[in-house]
Amino acid sequence: MLDFNKDSKSEAEYYQILLYSKDKIHYSKALKYMYEFYLNNQSIEEKIEYLTYNNFPNYRISEVLAIDSLYNKENNSENMQQSYFNSFLYKLIKDKNLLVLLANRNYIYSITHTIFYCTYFNCTNFCFEEDYSELVKILTDCLLISIRKGDIDVLLEVAVCVYILNLSGKVDRLIMEMTFQTI
Repeated sequence: MLDFNKDSKSEAEYYQILLYSKDKIHYSKALKYMYEFYLNNQSIEEKIEYLTYNNFPNYRISEVLAIDSLYNKENNSENMQQSYFNSFLYKLIKDKNLLVLLANRNYIYSITHTIFYCTYFNCTNFCFEEDYSELVKILTDCLLISIRKGDIDVLLEVAVCVYILNLSGKVDRLIMEMTFQTI
């Protein structure tokens, strides 16, 4: 395993990537690290209260709920369903007038993080089953915007979401080729 000597945010991002791993040894270590990093000796209730009080985006609350549920082996589909219904992604699916907001990379981040956490890091996709056709359109727009802006970080996150939701065969082949050429 790589040894990260950077800051704690870089180390957390590294372990977050390992959560997608099918290797149970790395997965367990990553989950333990992420749990300790995010909760930081607070109860789940205290952490959510802190995030809410300080106006953190909804996807950060979903993140904490997902990590807590996975760590405590209690995949709480009700919590994730509620997080999804409160997310920008869900609002975007219901109101196409919000598409203009995708020009702001933070809204695309909100979409990718909602997908990451509501799928419990690629363990399930129950939240999105009814909205697949809309997800394909939205993720395609996110790919195109990220390619156009040359925003590799966001582009990679969107590509991971396409993979997690098993939508690569549904996104236009040319757009997927452009994505991999840009990366």
